[in-house]
Amino acid sequence: MTNQPPTPRRRAMSDENVILSEASAASVVGESFAALRTSSSGVGCRTKDPSPAASLRSGHRLRVTAAIDQIRRRLARRAKAHLTEPGRIPSAVLVVLFEKDGHTHILFTRRTQVVEYHKGQICFPGGGCEEGETRAMTALRESFEEIGLRAEDVELLGELDDIKTQTSHFIVSPFVGRIGYPYEFRPSAIEIDEILELPLDALRDPANWKVEVQDMEDGTKGEVHSVVVSGHVVWGATAKILKQLVDLLGEGPGVAKDGARETTNEHE
Repeated sequence: MTNQPPTPRRRAMSDENVILSEASAASVVGESFAALRTSSSGVGCRTKDPSPAASLRSGHRLRVTAAIDQIRRRLARRAKAHLTEPGRIPSAVLVVLFEKDGHTHILFTRRTQVVEYHKGQICFPGGGCEEGETRAMTALRESFEEIGLRAEDVELLGELDDIKTQTSHFIVSPFVGRIGYPYEFRPSAIEIDEILELPLDALRDPANWKVEVQDMEDGTKGEVHSVVVSGHVVWGATAKILKQLVDLLGEGPGVAKDGARETTNEHE
């Protein structure tokens, strides 16, 4: 039996530690896109000279919440877990963070019914690697193709662990980036039905999460997490990636409370 979307209900999120490998992952905090050519994120994809740069354009002003700042610092000091498996398709997604109304938000997309994979599901922008790409390049290219987000308007903060999808046979490399807001998104009419801007505080609330035990494709049983915010159900691979980010913020003392300070990339 394949994974089924859960029905919305409220239940506390179970404790689940993210297991990290000892493999070294390049820190991408404040670095240009060109530096990612030598990152281990190129696993499964060949590299080439990237263009344009993925760091924020000089002088681009944006609001940085305490949560975004904490995410950046914690991503910089963690080790990323890489996955490889014959027959699986290398791919990447971009977890887009921004400040809106004084609080951190995350961008999601709802896919149309005409795309090949994950019809109608809530996802992060992303897709399969093309020849000559690192996975970071894939995440940025797909974000431009799907929602019109330009690479030069994204500051990559770091990487989360690779995951496997259960039905579409992808290995997904998640990248976390921030942008200035408001932003003039231009969603693809073919791929994207709507863009969702959901508050991180609600996505972190354990009362909005639930976990179900379902049959996995290898015949075993596994936990499937989901979260419901404002009637929107985030589940499957997207929820698995999101939970990594939520767990990252929940590690250790001093979890950031949202509040914003204005900064420029020139002074960071």
